[in-house]
Amino acid sequence: MGNRNSTDKVKRNPSINKTNNRSHIKKEFEPTLPSTLPTSPTSPTSSNEEKETLKYYLPNDNNDIDRQHAHHFIKRYLFQSYFSAPIVIGEGVKVLDVACGAGTWLLDLANEYKDSIFYGLDIAPVFPAEIKPENLTFIKEDIFNGLPFPDNTFDFVHMETMAYILTPEKWHYAISELIRVTKPEGYMELSEAYYNKNEGFGPIYIKLAEAICKSSLQRGVDLKFTDQLESVLRSRQTITNVDIDEKVVIIGPNGGKVGTIFMDLYIQFCSTDSAVEGLCPYLNMSKDEYKEFIFKDYRNEICQSKNAKLYMVRYWAQKVNNN
Repeated sequence: MGNRNSTDKVKRNPSINKTNNRSHIKKEFEPTLPSTLPTSPTSPTSSNEEKETLKYYLPNDNNDIDRQHAHHFIKRYLFQSYFSAPIVIGEGVKVLDVACGAGTWLLDLANEYKDSIFYGLDIAPVFPAEIKPENLTFIKEDIFNGLPFPDNTFDFVHMETMAYILTPEKWHYAISELIRVTKPEGYMELSEAYYNKNEGFGPIYIKLAEAICKSSLQRGVDLKFTDQLESVLRSRQTITNVDIDEKVVIIGPNGGKVGTIFMDLYIQFCSTDSAVEGLCPYLNMSKDEYKEFIFKDYRNEICQSKNAKLYMVRYWAQKVNNN
């Protein structure tokens, strides 16, 4: 999660469902909460060393797959929709999810919209290989080899939760690739989260967040880059109608069931074996001290906090039609 200062202003969209006179078909529901292009010569490369360091941020065991599923369902509940871009999902519409992970977002959509065509792409094949809807195809591929699709292929392109993975250079490349494969007048959407350490967070959380930021910077990943996503999108001449949809969550029991689930998901994320290995040096703690820090100190602090805010943001834009 990125970190914004209290003085930063966030644009809120007062009419998210009306853009260019196109109706936004969003599934309104009350879901149950869960207890062939060559590689671009300018594309960033991923060395073996980089792939090794990404293990912390790309775990693929069963526990993390469960966490990905839960994260999808809680976000869907929070936004009351699968996405916020004003795209009409209907017969023949083609949708791509980049870095799809376990594929939960796509599995939901493919079952809901059986006349549409869905593709998921990820470097780690943790998505289902066989048991999936017929209108859904998963591809094992690295986006930094270039997306394996021609220009102007998809009506809607989606990517989320990449803040812990992408360097600024790779963010710019990934956005260029998403735009390239989107059809003219089609939509792309990014979904990320950020927090403001001055809004309800105590010293334990701030200490943990700063350690994560430092460990990320060692890989060239700046977690604050997500603060710039809206301006980065607005700077692109090939897209227009840039907008955002934002929801606020109070982390912990004072945020109700939603806040408690987000707290538990964050604890799970920070307590994997690779997270323990990666963060202990930055916190100057042994593994046992770190586990007590996460499961006791951090949990207790968040449970007592009344206003620890997490901002979930969807950034979307429409590709320009130059014809």
